[in-house]
Amino acid sequence: MDNFLNLRNKIDFLLKKYEFNYENKIVDKFTEFISLLIEENTKYNLASIKDIDVFLEKTFIDSLIPLKYLGNIKGNLIDIGSGNGFPGVILGIVCEDLNVVLCDAETKKIRFLDKACELLGNRFQTLHGRAEDNISYFNKFDFVCAKALVSKADKWLKWTIPYLAPNGISVNYKTKVFNDDLELAVTKSYMKKKKCELIHSIPYKVADVEREVFFIRKLCTKKI
Repeated sequence: MDNFLNLRNKIDFLLKKYEFNYENKIVDKFTEFISLLIEENTKYNLASIKDIDVFLEKTFIDSLIPLKYLGNIKGNLIDIGSGNGFPGVILGIVCEDLNVVLCDAETKKIRFLDKACELLGNRFQTLHGRAEDNISYFNKFDFVCAKALVSKADKWLKWTIPYLAPNGISVNYKTKVFNDDLELAVTKSYMKKKKCELIHSIPYKVADVEREVFFIRKLCTKKI
């Protein structure tokens, strides 16, 4: 109980530091999920948690940044390469009208994510498979997010954009270098082919690390 309250206090402190204001039930659910991650991490080595304060700031708070632009989203979201559940779980906890699919190719991570879904309820489900192979899920999501994929922008986009429905938004947790990568010929060609455009970005700093989140929309095209 003391460990739970201590963790909750740390989470509450960071939320206030970064000007996120949530009801107690949301903060409790954050704490329950992260407590589960800490417990299961000893079995599955899901995350590097040498310093819980640094981990919370770099991973938990980082996951929430897109909501400063998107607000309280609803619909369907898929988290590609979800791994330890960030950012998909965190976004789903806050946005109570959001259905979340947590996709990962590694069996051990899916085992953990299955346990997380049991804790979180039926708005959350897992998808075991490589991002490029889940063809039946393509073109079905209002939001796609990714935090830990390949470094190259063209492959990153090829593993996320196909999941978007028309007018859907891809949320990409990267650094400012990603903006330069979007200007490369191969990347611009792919985005043009898929009828996508960069609509916004948020530069920010967590735990003295500079990052940027990029929002890419799939345009809605009407057939004549």
